[in-house]
Amino acid sequence: MIDELINRLKAKDDSAVDDLYDMYFDRIYYYSKRILGTLGTKEDIEECVSDVFLAIWKEIDKFDLERGSFNTFVNVKTRTIALNLRRKLQKHTQKYLNDSIDDIDIGDNASISLEGEVFDKINEHDFLDLIDKFKEPDKTYFHLRYFMNYEIKEIAKAFNTTVSSVDNRLYRCRLLLKKIRCEEIV
Repeated sequence: MIDELINRLKAKDDSAVDDLYDMYFDRIYYYSKRILGTLGTKEDIEECVSDVFLAIWKEIDKFDLERGSFNTFVNVKTRTIALNLRRKLQKHTQKYLNDSIDDIDIGDNASISLEGEVFDKINEHDFLDLIDKFKEPDKTYFHLRYFMNYEIKEIAKAFNTTVSSVDNRLYRCRLLLKKIRCEEIV
């Protein structure tokens, strides 16, 4: 069934998009909503979902069964597009904060709270940049596990590797992030 869908998408059969939508909408919507979090409105999430379907339609020729399953291809497209939109929304939010911060009259205690929130958002953005610098397949494993909530067994199966291999790579990624965070604090 998936093979037939892929062939129809590659042949640019318009009805294949309807079938793709029926099969993957819930998953793409859920992951987009999770990645965008509180930054994204319902409209942002819907825009992200539309962008994912459009990207799959345009980039179906890049799909290679030897590199992973079609499910993984869809998940990676979703993650990439949702993270890009999240960064765009973060920049917009930061610009809005910067533009309006001079207009706000706040007391000393409130300024500490606001400053903390701004630093938390900056740190969150830096954190995503650090993850994006991971080498493959660590970056993909990390996103699938911690952003898309995949089980380690599912990741190992999708990439045709062992559970312990995936677990070890994720452990090393967490150690690296912890080390970098500790260096920043000092």
